[in-house]
Amino acid sequence: MQTPEEFEFVQVVGDGAIGSLVCAGMETLNQPYGRSVRSAPAISSVRTYQGRTIALNSDRGKQLNLSQHDLLLLPIKVYQLESVLEEWAPLLHSHTTIMLLQNGMGGEECVKARLPHQPLFIASTSHGAYKSTGFVEHTGLGTTKIGSNNILRQSWQANAVMELIRSCLGPVVWEENITLALWVKLAVNAVINPLTALHNIPNGDLTRLEYQNEIRLICEEISAVMASERIFISARELVENSLNVAAATANNFSSMHQDVKYKRQTEIDSINGFIVMLAKKKGIDVPINTLLLEQIKLL
Repeated sequence: MQTPEEFEFVQVVGDGAIGSLVCAGMETLNQPYGRSVRSAPAISSVRTYQGRTIALNSDRGKQLNLSQHDLLLLPIKVYQLESVLEEWAPLLHSHTTIMLLQNGMGGEECVKARLPHQPLFIASTSHGAYKSTGFVEHTGLGTTKIGSNNILRQSWQANAVMELIRSCLGPVVWEENITLALWVKLAVNAVINPLTALHNIPNGDLTRLEYQNEIRLICEEISAVMASERIFISARELVENSLNVAAATANNFSSMHQDVKYKRQTEIDSINGFIVMLAKKKGIDVPINTLLLEQIKLL
């Protein structure tokens, strides 16, 4: 059977900032896509990093069934995954490609539990975007890492995913060890997200001296948990990564800061909560991450 060089249709679930950036890219590409939006009002436009405003077609709704040549893109929060998969599972071909684009951990396990044989890609992006009422603004350029634990890089799906994200978001790289990349991203999020939310500060403020000891303690705990998973990265390297990202996105407010500000559910359970959960299983003491988890839940 001849396979396509690109996806015939892309279904985007949710109305998040990064998903909206991808939709804006598909508008410029004339790529057939749909948007399955649960909240109202929906995002109607995207302001690109270069200052251009791209209207998102409000008529692009949910396609009822997806074929083996389509993509289901899930740029949603981990806690939303279970209900989304329950809704979409009956509508997928057994070879419909799925791609996760999330901050926290646990998404891959959730998909595999429900759809164990589905072609699955996992992506992590460092692009910055700000969601406001009715629009999304692209606030920072970044790179998107894509990998898979069940699809080869040489497959047509991998080539199609890489080309789609490259065209819509910009630089993209294939990550052979996507699990490692996700852990590194998780560590950065476990520092920046809760601290900026608790202290009501932009990312760049975390480079100040007053936060360095707490950042070091957070990273020491994460490094120990990562080592229990046979992923060996020093606490010093995790600190450097976090501070580099904070400096590069100095004027941005983290997604958790925005969730707390607007009284939305946060991703703390799939970020610091994931670290605490795994630490308990391994018998590792992580008091700082546990405290951050508890403090965010009280906000």
